[in-house]
Amino acid sequence: MKRPAGGEGPTPPLFLLASMRDALLPLHGVLPRHCPDLPLVGLVHPLTGGEPEDPRALASAVGELASSLRRVQARGPYHLAGYGSGGLLAHGLAVHLSRAGEEVAFLCLIDTPARAGLDRGRPDLPLLVLASDGLGRRMGEPTLGWRRQHPGPMAVEVLPGAEGTLLAEPGVSMLASRLAGHLTNAYGPGRLPYVGAVRVSVVIPARNEAANLPHILPRIPPFIDELLLVDGASTDGTVEVARRLWPDVTVVRQRGRGKGNALNQGFQAASGDILVAMDADGSTDPAEIPLFVGALMSGADFVKGSRYVQGGGSSDLTRFRSLGNRGLVALTRVLYHNAFSDLCYGYTAFWRRVLPLVQPDAAGFEIEAQMALRALVRGLNVFEVPSFERPRINGSSNLRAIPDGCRVLKTVLSHRAHPRLSVVRRLPKLGEPVTPPLGSARVAIGKAD
Repeated sequence: MKRPAGGEGPTPPLFLLASMRDALLPLHGVLPRHCPDLPLVGLVHPLTGGEPEDPRALASAVGELASSLRRVQARGPYHLAGYGSGGLLAHGLAVHLSRAGEEVAFLCLIDTPARAGLDRGRPDLPLLVLASDGLGRRMGEPTLGWRRQHPGPMAVEVLPGAEGTLLAEPGVSMLASRLAGHLTNAYGPGRLPYVGAVRVSVVIPARNEAANLPHILPRIPPFIDELLLVDGASTDGTVEVARRLWPDVTVVRQRGRGKGNALNQGFQAASGDILVAMDADGSTDPAEIPLFVGALMSGADFVKGSRYVQGGGSSDLTRFRSLGNRGLVALTRVLYHNAFSDLCYGYTAFWRRVLPLVQPDAAGFEIEAQMALRALVRGLNVFEVPSFERPRINGSSNLRAIPDGCRVLKTVLSHRAHPRLSVVRRLPKLGEPVTPPLGSARVAIGKAD
């Protein structure tokens, strides 16, 4: 094994466990792109029927796997991961090793539902659950039942995608990127260079939103690297509340007025590879950020939230606003030959490198339509993902349906003069190839060129 710079001794391997039913070859092939110095060892056990339903069969399999594991690495710390029923093998092996006095430094279960009657293990055994959104929705909770089964510290991350898609592209590349980030933290500084890391910045324009921020900032996912609050001369303590809730927040003092003006200043100040724009009033859900980031890491250049695709919706749209939005969408489809389902919705994410191409300079609410249309006419890969809009929690909105709708209409008509058009894409289906973004530019999953 290679001795990494800054580490002490050889780097312990990551043991990837699977049953015969759940081959991990796709993950074996993709993970080294993100952690090139990580030794990988695959352990496969031919469980009867592919599912370890019988506790005695599981215990027997764990005993055999423990002997194989110790021939590769005699002592801990051990790093284990498993997919599907292989996750039950990984969990059983972690419990077995920890009860024998060995250190299990990393245990990751990927799309592995808990089973009743499992040995709960020691209370200091760490657990990371990576769950596809589809499986979490089917089971009714993102921990996949491990909250009741696991007594020790636990972290859960929900990955975009349907059940059973995490070992096929584009899901496996996204899975490898997120897993590599967790492994880098688990192995410690200097032991694993993580070449696929991306930095994600969230930009939130706010003016007198102190009452709403406590409902939003604590729910922003912990993997976010940078939060920028663009303050529009608030007088209610918005900045102070933001700093209390998110001590590392970057406050940008807005010069000028309007949502578009604020967003543009936030984009210019952000340092992340991915920029996410969301609202401060509670209408956009921070829990949906992984869906936007996942779409970008799966091949999109620019991602729009949509309230009109399956999984999306709104409890805030009035009939009048909905009618106006649908009319603008219909006009956009005719003029631009695209498949947009939503136009006037502010939940957006994109790679920072495309910022010069979308050139947001609108001052008001029309900025959302402006950015989407410029992404279209400049030939970017534009995806839509489902998003649910909620009513403003506190205060009143500055949106004015008729004047702002007229500005959006003007924006739609003005961009028709651009000659290059593109088709809006949905998230790619399982096995569907992803067109390289930005023409001939090659984009590594999880890394901005």
